[in-house]
Amino acid sequence: MHNPTVFSGFIKGEAIRHHRNNSNTQNLKDTICKFKGHLKQRGYKEHEIHRNCESALNIERSELLRFKQESDKQTTSIYRTSMHNPTVFSGFIKGEAIRHHRNNSNTQNLNNTICKFKGHLKQRGYKEHEIHRNCESALNIERSELLRFKQESDKQTTNRTSMHNPTVFSGFIKGEAIRHHRNNSNTQNLKDTICKFKGHLKQRGYKEHEIHRNCESALNIERSELLRFKQESDKQTTSIYRTSMHNPTVFSGFIKGEAIRHHRNNSNTQNLNNTICKFKGHLKQRGYKEHEIHRNCESALNIERPELLRFKQDSDKQIPLVFVTKYHFSLGNINKALRKHYKKLFRNAKCRELFPKPPMVAYSRHRNLKQILISSVVKA
Repeated sequence: MHNPTVFSGFIKGEAIRHHRNNSNTQNLKDTICKFKGHLKQRGYKEHEIHRNCESALNIERSELLRFKQESDKQTTSIYRTSMHNPTVFSGFIKGEAIRHHRNNSNTQNLNNTICKFKGHLKQRGYKEHEIHRNCESALNIERSELLRFKQESDKQTTNRTSMHNPTVFSGFIKGEAIRHHRNNSNTQNLKDTICKFKGHLKQRGYKEHEIHRNCESALNIERSELLRFKQESDKQTTSIYRTSMHNPTVFSGFIKGEAIRHHRNNSNTQNLNNTICKFKGHLKQRGYKEHEIHRNCESALNIERPELLRFKQDSDKQIPLVFVTKYHFSLGNINKALRKHYKKLFRNAKCRELFPKPPMVAYSRHRNLKQILISSVVKA
């Protein structure tokens, strides 16, 4: 139970498809003949089949194969009598005219398209002077300007009079100047871009000395440095001071862990040596001792790099028994004491069952000053 137009549309559409796909007349006739026979089996009437197939075959094949430009489409526009802001109608006319101008390189095609567009607008109730004014405004723009790639630098920027922190403006100027420096390999292009950028900033109320200072700061950076890939190992390591109240094993573990990371990330020996050298210098500034740094770094670098890069599968490890306590430097090495006297536990059958392996000591953090003075839990 379809609408009769569905059947007509189907027949004509399929016939057009066969017409387009068959360049040979004999093949086309055979295909259409088979198609008609198939339709008869489906209950389509003779006159219905004949009418729609003839309508499809009367279309020139070159027309079917022609690329339909976007400008060939019927513009779906709003009626002029609708309740919109008047600027909406003007913007629509100008926008569509610009689109047609951009899409049509041939002057004759452009004139024909604009003529059709104007006629369509008149049918929608648009006034003659309104159509003419906006279309002329669009056509007066150079087509090369419409086709030009609009760089991000063409976008508007924040006015200097806006209520931002002064560092925001300085950061913006320097950041944009760095971006232009990075994107322009040609010195002349860079100068032109920066010149335009400075002029744009002046229009926005930025001061001369502010512009000059930040732009010069950006341009003094080597372009190779801006284009260089910043590895994770280039970042400044944020480490704890050696004088902080941590378990000594924490410091050793940190040094070795970072050295292993640098070893894994640097395939070049020279780069690795430079990175480790910087890392050692950073640790010395944090109060780490020379022998401590050297021992842990050497331990990390002695591991073969292929071993570090190898994917480690999580084995079914048995969760150890953890003995949690607060750390204090006066307690000594609790782990060593536990292992020393662990054999005494095996004398008792119950203890032997409870502690099949020596417990692992873990230290929890003490309450800091904030936790002592302030509590996030509201007491009832």
